[in-house]
Amino acid sequence: MVAADSYKVGKVAIVGRPNVGKSTLLNALLQHKVAIVSPKPQTTRSQIEAYFEDKRGQIFFLDTPGFYSAPSGTAQYNALIADAIRQADIIVYVVDHTRDWGQEEERMWNQVQASEKPAVLVINKIDVAQPSFLDSYKALLSKHVQAVVEVSASRERHLKPLMEHIFALLPSGVRDTTVDYFPTPLLSQSSKEYLAEIIREKVYRLTGQEVPYQTAVRVTSVEENEEKNILRVVGEILVSKDRYKGMLIGKKGQKIGEIRKAVRKELELATNKEVHINLRVVTRWQ
Repeated sequence: MVAADSYKVGKVAIVGRPNVGKSTLLNALLQHKVAIVSPKPQTTRSQIEAYFEDKRGQIFFLDTPGFYSAPSGTAQYNALIADAIRQADIIVYVVDHTRDWGQEEERMWNQVQASEKPAVLVINKIDVAQPSFLDSYKALLSKHVQAVVEVSASRERHLKPLMEHIFALLPSGVRDTTVDYFPTPLLSQSSKEYLAEIIREKVYRLTGQEVPYQTAVRVTSVEENEEKNILRVVGEILVSKDRYKGMLIGKKGQKIGEIRKAVRKELELATNKEVHINLRVVTRWQ
């Protein structure tokens, strides 16, 4: 039994510039897929709140888009980051040591520092030897954070020390029972939003640079047959132009078939159910 004064509860914002591995880190820490992971920047569109719990306490993670310094179309993403930082008790600041310090990093770090909240510097992708600016990041930031942890989120290396630092910095608190009513997976998003994220990830992975990342997904129906252990999902992939529609459908429906198969495989593994996916591509942008 953990003493009441040693039980920790708090929010942790995971921040960093685009494509440094924030969502991969979150998934690895929770050992359950909660955030979309793709090679394309800006795949995390909404602030996903997931949580980790053990005898030490509860950690509520706020996963955010990467900070963008470009002027157009990024105000909503940067606002999400600012909001996450305001809510957080601790900030996990993630950097990719294979990429040099730049304007986006400068502006992102200034926002973190201005918050005056406890921060842990996570230096990601240590499984990649070169190029490396690891020493530069340490020299610039180590004096301004409570801890520095070198990790490989993709290979799940050195995550235990990171969790230990987070729990050490969290405030004491009382268990939040709200999580007992979260849907599965344990997210603040609805199941339809989660399923849409899974589908959108597969679109990105299977289309590469052909289709823009602004592509949206809307899940219109989710039905579970508990008796037969079947999950049926109906959704729409929304694109802005007819030419993208053709790319997503593919010759004789090959590409949409690949997307459907990849989604079904992941959901069957996650739910242990027989999964049926019905997807159509719609040219519509609102």
